Amino acid sequence: MARWQYQPPCGPHVRSARADTAGNPTALRRILVAADLSKAAGPTVALAERFARLVGAQLRVLTVFEPLPDLPGIPATDPTEYYALAQETLERDVWPLVKTPRAERIVRHGMVVDTLLREASDWQADVLVVGSHGKGWAQRVLLGSVTERLINHLPTSLLVAPVSVAAAAVSERRERQLAIH
Repeated sequence: MARWQYQPPCGPHVRSARADTAGNPTALRRILVAADLSKAAGPTVALAERFARLVGAQLRVLTVFEPLPDLPGIPATDPTEYYALAQETLERDVWPLVKTPRAERIVRHGMVVDTLLREASDWQADVLVVGSHGKGWAQRVLLGSVTERLINHLPTSLLVAPVSVAAAAVSERRERQLAIH
């Protein structure tokens, strides 16, 4: 097993991977990308597609619909209507972003972290790609970070597309579109 030798300034997070990462890119066979309904989905999917193409890996795009929370004092929303709207948004805004012809698109219902961990393990993904939403300190403390929880429990490697990468990719795409017209 190869280990990452680089220690980032943010801390000594050295992660091991099942796949050989020392100069053997063909060892990465399966890339799982988590695509939510946010604006980070486009750049995250694009990063995963580029990475999968680079290493010749199979790509699976996963969207997780979380259950509706029970909030005191707020009338309950009809789950059927909620999930139908989420599915409509997914088909309109996210699936068209997937350009890889044979990429598998799947939807699961459940808690995001638990579902990502289960899917990565069950499918034996070599890498999970997620987008960072750039939550501030207060949000991370109150709500937690999906990325932080994945780092602590994921049985495979994790590739995170930070907000700045997402913003740059969106700007670059807009510039190309303007240049075409």
